[in-house]
Amino acid sequence: MSFPRQWIGVVLVALPTTCHWTAHAPLPKPRAGYAAGVLAGRLIVAGGSSWIDGMKAQTAATDAFDPECNCWSRMPPLPVALSDAESVTVGGKLFVLGGTYRSEGLRQVYAFDGQSWKLRGDMELPEPRLLGAAVTDGRRIFLLGGISKPGDYASGLKTVWSIDPDDAARGWTALPDLPGAGRVSFGAVFESGRILVIGGYRADRSVRGNMKDICSFNTSSRQWSRTGTLPEGRRAMAAIVANHGVFLLGGFTQDFSADILALSEHSAVRIGKLPQPVADAKFFVIGPRWYTTGGEIGIQIRGSQTWSGEFVCPSEENRQ
Repeated sequence: MSFPRQWIGVVLVALPTTCHWTAHAPLPKPRAGYAAGVLAGRLIVAGGSSWIDGMKAQTAATDAFDPECNCWSRMPPLPVALSDAESVTVGGKLFVLGGTYRSEGLRQVYAFDGQSWKLRGDMELPEPRLLGAAVTDGRRIFLLGGISKPGDYASGLKTVWSIDPDDAARGWTALPDLPGAGRVSFGAVFESGRILVIGGYRADRSVRGNMKDICSFNTSSRQWSRTGTLPEGRRAMAAIVANHGVFLLGGFTQDFSADILALSEHSAVRIGKLPQPVADAKFFVIGPRWYTTGGEIGIQIRGSQTWSGEFVCPSEENRQ
């Protein structure tokens, strides 16, 4: 991808002007709330949920998308059916942390190396957690926010934990809490020595609703700061670091959103549109393109479409 650049606030971000989206082979099982990551150039999608006869049903299915052949292949399933887990890729493994099965919050951690799943009993969570976020600095896993009881937003969590999967015997380390109320379904990335937490849904006993604050955690000083606000409250969006910037994709405001936003130090600016509105979908960079699949495309409606996008600046379009 190539981007024209523009100053916004105090951070230089890349502003694409045109995004070309391509449809690919659909996800074999429509679902949202899945765990996902990239291993050996393939997009791995594990678990998730769909709606059947008005009931939410979890799956253990694991599928891999190969951009080279534009095809999905069935992989060994998760040991348990689950959805709404946190997930992150570290050291060539996809880690799936917590989640829910029916009305039960989970504490288990599973690791997938591209061939098989392994229960990481040495990494079991201190308490159940779902609908939070996991990020990595390349070595440690940071687990943030969420709720501990499925469907109970009064159980909102502000806690932040970290662990080194290669030194799991030391256990989870408690870090300073998220500022403000507990939150779920927020965007989070690790970027330049800090964790950015963006928007989400306020999980509180007295006040509920979408959040629009942007918070930053310095992993060296272990200090939180509020750094800005979104144009409106937004939850269930994806957040990725790509092309020297932080981008937010889709989500839910007053309705399902197709927005692509570029984050600045203090706010965010809309730079384009997804091919369809979607919430609770994950996005990953593979080569020069951004890939996504599934997600929630309407109330109790799961998607199966797989898309990849490539951004082009005007000078490049003129050369085509």
